[in-house]
Amino acid sequence: MLKNKLKSLIAVAIAGAMFLLAGCGGGTDPKENSSAQQAQPKIGSVALRINPEISVSYNKDGLVTSLQGKNDDGRKVVESYKDFIGKPAAEVMADLVKLIDAEGYFIEETETNKQNLILELEAKSMVPDSEFLPNLEDSVDDALKSLNRTNVVTLIDADDWDDAYSKEGERSPYITLDKATEIALKQAGIRADAASFDDKEYDLEDGRPIYELEFFADGVAYELDIDARTGNIIKYEIDRDRDDINADGRQDRDDSDVDDHYDRDDHDDDWDDDDDDDERDWEAVDDDDRYDRDDDWDDDDDDDRLPAPSVAPAPAPTTTQPRPVPVPTYDGDDDDDWDDVNDNDDDDDDDDDDDWDDVNDNDDDDDDDD
Repeated sequence: MLKNKLKSLIAVAIAGAMFLLAGCGGGTDPKENSSAQQAQPKIGSVALRINPEISVSYNKDGLVTSLQGKNDDGRKVVESYKDFIGKPAAEVMADLVKLIDAEGYFIEETETNKQNLILELEAKSMVPDSEFLPNLEDSVDDALKSLNRTNVVTLIDADDWDDAYSKEGERSPYITLDKATEIALKQAGIRADAASFDDKEYDLEDGRPIYELEFFADGVAYELDIDARTGNIIKYEIDRDRDDINADGRQDRDDSDVDDHYDRDDHDDDWDDDDDDDERDWEAVDDDDRYDRDDDWDDDDDDDRLPAPSVAPAPAPTTTQPRPVPVPTYDGDDDDDWDDVNDNDDDDDDDDDDDWDDVNDNDDDDDDDD
């Protein structure tokens, strides 16, 4: 009997202990669970970059394993985001965009003040499938639209880095010129086949590597500086006066007549055009009948394709004034004779050169045809 009671007490004690253990387990700090989730192997990461920069790591299923702020602003945003572990990366990206907006990091874009958003597949990363990155881009773009933001999203993939600058098998630190061009055109909303580039070059600006791009499209001049490391836009300028890309009030290399024919032969079209800003003018505004260096004969259009006038010129006015009476003049040719008035005879007249100073020479030429 006593033995049975002892067994019952032991059973109750074990059950109580299990209950207590279960209660302690239910009160585990969520951060410990997060740590367990973080231990899942990641296969890659994508950086979300605008001003806050945040690295989003994910596993083979595309689920987020960790977030890392890459700068002070990025760390501030990450600290405000809870319960992201195990969520799809596309969902987390959209949430981050909304948090960045709530923190006031987006600027109010204007025609000349742009702020693009970059999604960058980080070095040595793999992706779960071919749709993973496009889905991230779509998710971020949808989040921006829901916030009534006009920021342009650009994806930088593993193939967008310039191998010419790669060292010891490491990824190049610079994007390609082609990628910078794509970023510029996408920001301007211009198709590649509609743009005419005047300048594409790599440069250092205060030690910062940039790509400088200048192009024309639809009569508008664009000038952008793109950060060669991040793909972010540093400068965005447009000029709707196609003749003055520098907006400095001076005539540039384009036609002054706005005929959409870009001239590359000299600095400002032909030398004697009516809008010539070069001090080497041969003559004034009027036609000077002299040859200019672009092989046009003094045309102000500089393209040899002047349209025909829409209205025929008015006929010359008629006159009723009497013809002047011919006056004998001295003949300065070889025979040193005095020419007669009508030159109708061969008396005392050497007609070999048709007498350039005749008044009514029979050959109707007033010049020396000798």
